[in-house]
Parts: sequence; structure tokens; C-alpha cells
Amino acid sequence: STIGFEPFRRNTKYQLDGWYLVFLRKGSKPIVEEWSKNSATLGRIVKVKIPSGSLKGLAEKVDEDGGLILRVSRNNRVKVFSGEVIHLTFA
Repeated sequence: STIGFEPFRRNTKYQLDGWYLVFLRKGSKPIVEEWSKNSATLGRIVKVKIPSGSLKGLAEKVDEDGGLILRVSRNNRVKVFSGEVIHLTFA
């Protein structure tokens, strides 16, 4: 079954308004926690294509700014804000 554009738009706006109120009241922490809980990326080895090339590593977490923390070596982590993420392992 499909829904029309208008019900989809209304529901999306309702959901976004709710998360915006959460942000105004409590900041980004609860949003990042929910995003992380539902992420299909965290805990996987990924390749991230960025304008300057690509990075490969373990997707460890989403930080409070919304950046993906990628462990690229034992002692080296990189924060990525945008790029194409390709899952190389299954969770």
C-alpha cells in the first residue's frame, strides 16, 4: 500500500518538529543516542569516500556534533561529517 505525498509530508513535519523540540530542550545528546541505537553502520568496517580520497576503518560512534568517528588504525581516529559510506562487513 502507498500513501500520498500530503500525508507523508505532514507525518515527516510532525516527526521533525518533535525532534526539534527535543533538541531545544535537551540539546543533541538524546538525538545522537537514538541515531546511534538505530544505526546500521556503527560497529562495521566501512569505506568512506570523501572529496580528497577515501578512508577505511571501524565506524565507532556518532559524536555530539553528528560526526562519524572512524577508527582508521589502532591509535588514530578521524571524524567524518559527510561522504559516501560503504559497508565492508556485516553486523
